[in-house]
Amino acid sequence: MKLRHQLYLFLLFLSAVLIFTLVLNYLSYKKQYEQDIKSFIEREVVLHKKAIANSILNKNLDFQEEKDIFKKISSEALLLLKKDKTLNLQALKAALKSKYYLKNYDFELYLIDENYRVFKTTFQKDLNLDLTNISDARNLLDKSKDGNIYFSKFINNNPASMEYRLYSYSFIEENTFLELSFVNKATTNTSLDGLVKAIQTNSEINIYRVFKNEDGYSYYNLINTFFAENTENIYKSLNIINLKEKENSIVNAAINFSDFEEIKDGFHLKIMSVFDKNMQDYLGYENVVMELKIDLREKIEFISGVENLFIASLVVIIFILLLIFTFINNRFTKPIEEILKRLRESKKIDNNILKYDNELSKIAKKYNILYDNFKNEIDINISSLNSSKMQYISLNNSSLTYFTSKGSLTEMSGSSKYNVVDNEIVMKQKSPN
Repeated sequence: MKLRHQLYLFLLFLSAVLIFTLVLNYLSYKKQYEQDIKSFIEREVVLHKKAIANSILNKNLDFQEEKDIFKKISSEALLLLKKDKTLNLQALKAALKSKYYLKNYDFELYLIDENYRVFKTTFQKDLNLDLTNISDARNLLDKSKDGNIYFSKFINNNPASMEYRLYSYSFIEENTFLELSFVNKATTNTSLDGLVKAIQTNSEINIYRVFKNEDGYSYYNLINTFFAENTENIYKSLNIINLKEKENSIVNAAINFSDFEEIKDGFHLKIMSVFDKNMQDYLGYENVVMELKIDLREKIEFISGVENLFIASLVVIIFILLLIFTFINNRFTKPIEEILKRLRESKKIDNNILKYDNELSKIAKKYNILYDNFKNEIDINISSLNSSKMQYISLNNSSLTYFTSKGSLTEMSGSSKYNVVDNEIVMKQKSPN
């Protein structure tokens, strides 16, 4: 194999090794960084999910600790209203509060008709509220017809005040029910917003309560507030999602536990249920859904920077390889080809090769010197040969042959005294008598 071909193969091999190594390092780093991003997302999801679930569960435990005094208040309110259902609810509330010490707690009273609608209450935002579609309330109201007082298993949220409430239900008479809601003034639902801020991340979060509503499901944000609005109007303003007709990622997460993930504009959107099973029997509504928007812009910008660095490195490597190729081509391949060409043509090597101070230029200089010496020898020999042809005097039979340079061989060939034989001038011999 020719040397220049070996050099090109070596350069090709070196290029392949460098590019392969660079690509392998980039792909390995990118894969590891993507895995780190995935782990970061999982940590953010678990952190927020646990924080929200624990916050709700802990608030419920706070209410359960005061349940005995709630029962006493509910029993006495029921007893008094059974005696006189025309009692002023505000006055009744004041009397009960003065009798029972409720540290950090308050309560509201509701009178509900046979159609499960609030027709009188101390909490005016709930006036005319229809409890038909609030399944746990309707079920417990029906159950209370047996004469007992029933409490909701879990605290609920009132969208008009964003307060956690624990409800009790009892039956006054044939057309009237009594409901009491107990609220912890020390911890309102807006504390969820404070909880989210306390986690100290750049993620945006929304928390939705999903519940059965007529023939479908509805939800509202537990962090947003509807202050100064009527509860019934809030419920009516909510969209009703029918799973058979329309897919909704929030409802699907609550009912079907189907997580939704999407990366858009540098944000990773994750929608998932906070509780991993249907909580209707426990919460009194279907589930709580977390919508987490994780900011990945810095991480995406970083990996984009790495990609740009990789591309720049690749361009630099290719540029360096081109320089090496050009150098080898100009300093080795072309000079060798030129020397071989001149040797085949028996010509002198050009000066453009001699200008380099390297082994090839030294060989070329030596060759040119040998070439000049050999050419000089040839020129001298040719000159000598030509001179002998013009000046040679042939002697025959010890006779002197005279050569004159004034006449040509052709002229002498017709002479009576000389003959031209094989380009030699020979004096004619006299014939014997």
